[in-house]
Amino acid sequence: MTYRDVFDGLQGRWLLVKTYYELDEYDALDALIDSFRIFLRRNKSISKSYQKMYMNAIKFLQRIIKIPYESKASAEKLHLQIKDCQPIAERNWLLTKLTEAR
Repeated sequence: MTYRDVFDGLQGRWLLVKTYYELDEYDALDALIDSFRIFLRRNKSISKSYQKMYMNAIKFLQRIIKIPYESKASAEKLHLQIKDCQPIAERNWLLTKLTEAR
């Protein structure tokens, strides 16, 4: 898919990440996350703050996926890390998914 500008690309990719997560399409999600990271690193028109914001969101989403296999204490620690992280995209969505995963 082609996007009009880089911000449409970021939002479109993040919407696809959320869709794959909600549909439990973890193989597709894993591949998309890898390509999203590469897109963030290679695209020089994305500011460092937007890169960091989406990289943090990706990092925390991957940790949320692993929560059912970890302890309750690690879920609480992750909750605090997400709340305190600056900058981060979709903080409220990530916190909601973390709560649902517990």
